[in-house]
Parts: sequence; structure tokens; C-alpha cells
Amino acid sequence: MSERRTERLINPALSGLPAFLVKDGGLNSGFMMAHCTAAALVSENKVLCHPASVDSLPTSAGTEDHVSMGGFAARKALTVVENVERVIAIELLAACQAIEFLRPLKTTQPLEAVYAIVRSVVKPLDKDRFLAPDIDAVTELLKEEKIWIAVQPHIERYKAEQGVETRPSSPTTSSTHSSQNIICFRKRRHASNNSNGYSTDGFVNSYESDEEISYKINDEEFHPKMPKLAASIKLSRPLFVVEE
Repeated sequence: MSERRTERLINPALSGLPAFLVKDGGLNSGFMMAHCTAAALVSENKVLCHPASVDSLPTSAGTEDHVSMGGFAARKALTVVENVERVIAIELLAACQAIEFLRPLKTTQPLEAVYAIVRSVVKPLDKDRFLAPDIDAVTELLKEEKIWIAVQPHIERYKAEQGVETRPSSPTTSSTHSSQNIICFRKRRHASNNSNGYSTDGFVNSYESDEEISYKINDEEFHPKMPKLAASIKLSRPLFVVEE
């Protein structure tokens, strides 16, 4: 997905920005080759994700015929992670370059924080230059978790504002819940039936429409943790919460 987002940024037909995010296109190739690098790394990862275990050979005089190839798999996984770090670094560079063409407009506070961190180690791309040092510099920011440290408070605040949400397993992937009712509790922003902000709206499953629940849950019995709630109403059915 990171590589695809980069492609959308550098494609003027999709982004509305200058081709390859550079002025004087034709004289400068901009992020064209950086995107080629990201695409090459993604393609390499596809090959590396081929299961190592399917290429096992019998060893120990035929006594070990199922070999996990765990060591090789671990080394491949490490390479995949390193490649992903570089793909994300290229996307960060492209995203920050795209912002340059939209100034003096400002983006969101978290993204402005990320922009400032990237610009502390890499200057905007005014004309073609060797981009490997830029990619390496932003990759180090990712490894040192400086990007994560900048956005983590915003992510935590977003999670706190969203409330509790859990969802049942898909009925198409498992037959466990196909014949069971699922209790649905909807969290309403402006009106609710109890002090916790939740109202019991009905039974839901993949085959039936909502039906009215025939019992009520007292405020003191309600708890945002779903397992305790299930126990309080003596149900073993899956539960989920949706926010309106």
C-alpha cells in the first residue's frame, strides 16, 4: 500500500500535482526513480514471502523429512522488514515533497510534525540529485522511532475519542457463529439509554434483520468490557459495538 500511495502522489493524473513531484519536468525526473526503487523492493518482498518450508529436503539419513527451514525464513523476514522500511521512507519523502507544492496551506497537526522531522534531515527536492542518502536518512528516522514518537500522542488521543469497538468473526470464514445470534450495542453520541452511552439495539446475524432485545441491562450491570457484559446478561454469544 505504501508503494501504491507513492505512485498516486507522483502521477499527475491522480494527484493534480506536478509529474514526479518536481519543477521543470523533462529536465528533472524527480521521484520517478525513487518510485522505481520502491516498486523493486515490493517485488523482491513478494519473492521473499514464498514459504521457506515448502522447499525442505530430507536430512539425517532420511530421519528428518519435515524441516522447518526456520533459520532461512527468519533471514528472509528480516530482509522483508528492511525493504519495507525503505519503501515507507520513500513514501515519506514523496509526501513531504507533495506538501511543498501546496504551501502556504497547512496539513493536520500530526502530519506537520512528521513533515518537520523529515525536513530536519532532508531538504526539498528542487532539482535532481542522488536520493540514496535521503532515503537512508529517513529510514534511520523510522528505525529510531522518531516518526512514531511524533505521532503516538495523536493516535492515542484518537483511540480515546473513538471508544470501545470489537467485531465478530466473519461468518464466511468460520461456521462457529453462523447459527448464533450476535448482540449489537450501539454507542450514540447525543442520546443513550444509560450512563455509559450505550443502548441495546438488537440481535444481529448474517441471515436475519435486527430484532428487539427482550430484556434490559441496568446501568450498574453495564461495563464497557465485553466479556464482563456477556457474563452479566448470561450470554455466550459474540458481541460487538458500533458507533453512530
